[in-house]
Amino acid sequence: MKKEIRVTSLPGFQPSAKVGKINISPGDEVSEGDILLTLEGAKGTKDLECDLCGKVVSIEVEEGDEVKKEDLVIVIECSEEDKKAEKEEKVENIEVENKYSAEVVVLGGGPGGYVAAIRASQNGKSVIIIEEDKLGGTCLNRGCIPTKSMVQSTRVNDLINSADIFGIENATGHISMEKIIDRKDGVVNTLVSGIEASMKKHNIKVLNGRGRGYDEKSLVVDMDGKKVIVEFENLILAPGSVVSIPNFEGAFEDDILTSDELLELKEIPESLIILGGRVIAMEFAFIYRKLGSKVTVIQRSNTIFPNIDEDIIEVVRDSAIENGITLLEGTSVKAIKSTVDGGKAVIFDQGGEEKVVAAEKVAIATGRKPNLEGLDLDKLGVEICEKTKGIKVDKKMRTTAENIYAIGDATNLYNLAHVASKQGIIAADNINDAEIEMDYSAIPEAVFTEPEIGLVGMNEKMCKKEGIEYIVGKFPYMANGKALVENETNGFVKVIADKETREIIGAGLVGSAATDLLSVFGNLVTNKNTIDEAKNVIYAHPTVSETVFEAILDLDNESLHK
Repeated sequence: MKKEIRVTSLPGFQPSAKVGKINISPGDEVSEGDILLTLEGAKGTKDLECDLCGKVVSIEVEEGDEVKKEDLVIVIECSEEDKKAEKEEKVENIEVENKYSAEVVVLGGGPGGYVAAIRASQNGKSVIIIEEDKLGGTCLNRGCIPTKSMVQSTRVNDLINSADIFGIENATGHISMEKIIDRKDGVVNTLVSGIEASMKKHNIKVLNGRGRGYDEKSLVVDMDGKKVIVEFENLILAPGSVVSIPNFEGAFEDDILTSDELLELKEIPESLIILGGRVIAMEFAFIYRKLGSKVTVIQRSNTIFPNIDEDIIEVVRDSAIENGITLLEGTSVKAIKSTVDGGKAVIFDQGGEEKVVAAEKVAIATGRKPNLEGLDLDKLGVEICEKTKGIKVDKKMRTTAENIYAIGDATNLYNLAHVASKQGIIAADNINDAEIEMDYSAIPEAVFTEPEIGLVGMNEKMCKKEGIEYIVGKFPYMANGKALVENETNGFVKVIADKETREIIGAGLVGSAATDLLSVFGNLVTNKNTIDEAKNVIYAHPTVSETVFEAILDLDNESLHK
């Protein structure tokens, strides 16, 4: 039986790569794990590894040829019997100390994976977790936590520089980017250490390496140059996501930044262009503007945060402009090119006109995609969802393979850390026959712009699209005593209720502490509380949380201080 070997992935997520050294010739015998050839790109190299046993029939490329994904490169003569025998022989020849097994194996140690591992241990299962980097995943190491540490540094600087408002004179702040990064790293390391301690507490074995499918009941893990087999009764896939780079000229150059590099800069760029207009892009836009960079945001959609209600967008947009951030919306980026002074220029179309904006640095923050390359999911019997491009799962987090579950960004359903954690709990409990389904109706979303945004449940755009008759209650921060004391009067709290049932179905907050107040509405939406039930709660005075109560009262035009 002949099998075609095609390019499945490229180095640096580029659209194409060159064929480097070819290690085989027609007629050669090859085995699983052999390196057939090397692909070379601007951002590194990638080996094309053989996944079967057989004889090389033909080589369809030459060294120096340019190839893309799915291009045919090699044809090998093999048989299913040869492949099966090779696989069985390989498993049997692995030394005992290099073979592990557990009732539950978790591939990925992010906020979904490590939570799933803990829950499985709490449920009485033996657990192994496999992580190729640090425990905590993208969220803890290169996402949620480090960005919030930088946000807090900019807020402290803002507070110092506005100290005269509070009667504190001659206060000045001096920004040390090196110390900001050091503090960020310290926060991250503290939390990673906490997760490591939790793994020990729950008797969870941690394997540091890159795992991939081996057969329907085992993984192969590359650890310190050696391969080990990990057998499982149940598997939870939680490999997370990676930065997604759009395919246009100049996007893959080495000096183009992503969110990873924006968290490590020791020097503040004089000017910065950020491509993207959603959460990642806008959070970094505010961070670097407040650190002193001249920031330009170039967004493809006609507005930043296109899925959020316009009244919330307006508050953040006005704040961005007031802070000196340039917003270029409704664009189509064509290329990024180097300038004679060592900077970068972004060429884009806007309103049918070609335009150019230059800056010292350019960062791409257009989103993330499931981290599935090289996982050999087909060997596990796991399918990819054609619509989401993530691992196909049902509401119980089950994949298409028996006793295999998938959670978090790898499913590409809701790329949020807290969603991954909840999915992890559900997967672990369902391994114990709980038969629980994931409910996505009240997913909270927290955005750390200036001011903050908090969202949960339905918004007005969704209600209109689905034909739901709704009523809105709204209360401004400027009418709240605590917000006035703190000089944080920008923004409002909005709550949405079904007009017929009077159930609270959603909320949108924009303002100081919006991300903390959000959980109040998350509880109301999850439990399907009515307006009258929500009114029964007494809110402490003086607190910003009183804005929540006032917005709920406003649903019946009963706000006391509006």
